[in-house]
Amino acid sequence: NGIIIMGNEGKGISPKIRQFITNGLRIPNYPEGRDTADSLNVAVATAIICADFRRR
Repeated sequence: NGIIIMGNEGKGISPKIRQFITNGLRIPNYPEGRDTADSLNVAVATAIICADFRRR
């Protein structure tokens, strides 16, 4: 069981909330080795994370 906390595109997750996070995850770059995207809409990022949890 857990809660998914998604951060703001520009500011991320606030320090006040971050102190309660025990496990973090990130969407990996694709293809591997490619630079990270400057911005990924938080709704799109949430959909990717939820789809991957469901796939597993």
